[in-house]
Amino acid sequence: MRQERPALTLHDAMAQVLRKCADRMAEQVYLASEIRRQNLYWQRDGEPVQLSQIGPRAKNYPHLFEKIPADPLTGQKARVRLR
Repeated sequence: MRQERPALTLHDAMAQVLRKCADRMAEQVYLASEIRRQNLYWQRDGEPVQLSQIGPRAKNYPHLFEKIPADPLTGQKARVRLR
């Protein structure tokens, strides 16, 4: 029997996680892991969200998200902020 999957889109799932974060901002790796942990989004093929999907989705929705690149000098990882 197939398990029911949530009907959220990936960008809705990202926004839901970010609303609960300090400064409404989080590292992309955290977003992907929280979306999987909370069972918020699944791909059509039944696979969980991949880290590689987070950045491009943020870039495709600039009115919702600000994509903050990694900074190798400070060690800061790539992040996404909810606008």
